[in-house]
Amino acid sequence: DGEAPQAAKDPAAPQFAVKLTAAPAKVDAGSPIIVTFEVTGGVSTASDWIGLYPVGAAHKQYFYYQWRGKEEKKGTLTFTAPNTDGVRVEYEFRYFPNRSYEPAAVSNRFAVGPEFDVQAQLCLPANKIAVRWRQVSGNTYSRAWIGLYDAAKPNTQYIAWNHAGKADSDMFFDAPIKPGKYEFRLFPVRSYVHAAASPAVVIEGADELTTEAADGKVSVSVNAVTFEQFDYPWIGLYLTGEQNNRNWVLYQKISTQKGTFTFKLPKVPGEYEARLFANGTYEVLIRSSNTFVVPDVAKA
Repeated sequence: DGEAPQAAKDPAAPQFAVKLTAAPAKVDAGSPIIVTFEVTGGVSTASDWIGLYPVGAAHKQYFYYQWRGKEEKKGTLTFTAPNTDGVRVEYEFRYFPNRSYEPAAVSNRFAVGPEFDVQAQLCLPANKIAVRWRQVSGNTYSRAWIGLYDAAKPNTQYIAWNHAGKADSDMFFDAPIKPGKYEFRLFPVRSYVHAAASPAVVIEGADELTTEAADGKVSVSVNAVTFEQFDYPWIGLYLTGEQNNRNWVLYQKISTQKGTFTFKLPKVPGEYEARLFANGTYEVLIRSSNTFVVPDVAKA
């Protein structure tokens, strides 16, 4: 009973060996890939086969395979490059003798998918970013799009996007206000898998709030750039010794994180400062870096 004993291997029999080469080094979906094989030791069979694999895939997870079919010592087989949805993926061929899943050889790796180059440049003082892309190789992707991203965020969290348009021509995005590193990612199809990304674009800046009193008016300049949430912002003018943020002398709602806003000069004499609030609280986000004085006319 039990399994039949296997025939002992002849130690004098030459060990099976084969060379496997793939060409070209990079292609896109639908293009031919030629694999060349050459048996350099041992005996091949008509049941030998060659499989096309993504690099790292298990031996049973081939994309496609072909039988050798004949017992020539060398020859070529032609495969069609698989669809990668516009993303470059590394593939390889593996040679398996006699219907097995134990490879005797693995080819050089080759890339399947398009290759793009994306560049971006900050344009000051316009606060725009010019983006230009070109296609190095591969098929045409008419539905390609480009997204602006915080460099640390995943592909689903774009700040802005636009259709890729024509290659080798500039397209413009508004520069983000918040300081940090940003990049542009190119997506060949309507997916969230990008094929290329630009070098980082660095936005610099710091929170600032300043005041200037002249001609019966107070100008308050705001540059609020570091806040993740900035809803319902407003500015209050306060006597500098005031501890209760609800006791503003004058206030004004604002609609932007950057700009200059004008108040009437307060009537009560004293030293004043500006305070910036947002998000429905009385927690100071920015306090003005300077103060202004309303003189006591009666004592003048």
